[in-house]
Amino acid sequence: MEKNEIEKNEELSAKVNEEVDKINANSDNAQIKNIDFTAVSEALLREFADALIALREVKEEIEQRIIEAITKNEEVKKKLEALEKDGFISIDKDQAKRFEESIKTYLGLLYSISVELTQEIDFFKPYFVTPQPATVPVPIAVTTDAGTFISMSIDGIKRHAKTVRKGMIVSYSRYGHSLDSQMKQLTLLESQKQK
Repeated sequence: MEKNEIEKNEELSAKVNEEVDKINANSDNAQIKNIDFTAVSEALLREFADALIALREVKEEIEQRIIEAITKNEEVKKKLEALEKDGFISIDKDQAKRFEESIKTYLGLLYSISVELTQEIDFFKPYFVTPQPATVPVPIAVTTDAGTFISMSIDGIKRHAKTVRKGMIVSYSRYGHSLDSQMKQLTLLESQKQK
């Protein structure tokens, strides 16, 4: 019995969170220091929160693309297997293996990006606790005050979200359209088989 999309999404989120926890547990806290956070304006924090929300939305889009690619790939495999079982087609095992490896590589890349974005979002969670903290963690190389660091982070997060979204759209169009095309061809073959 196939899992529905909610279960798949919950599984994926749990897996991403597990990986982030492992990475965070192994990270070198010596690369982090705390700086004063008391002079940061509410307006700057709202802008920062908006940038992080945009980053989280990109992460969620990536996770949705992973689910879509897995689902479409499974549907294609089922149709191929059914058509081959009925003797209607013969599957080139080498080509099928190459395509499967390609999909795995693509899914692994998306998964890695999702983990990276989760880490970035998690790093900034202490900035948004209530009551507002007196200090916040920053990379040890930061030499500015919290307000300047946040301003620079906002710009970097916005650029990062835009770049990741653009890359995801381009890569998904390649794999998504390929899977859609295969599905259309297989549906056409199924309809011809029924005649």
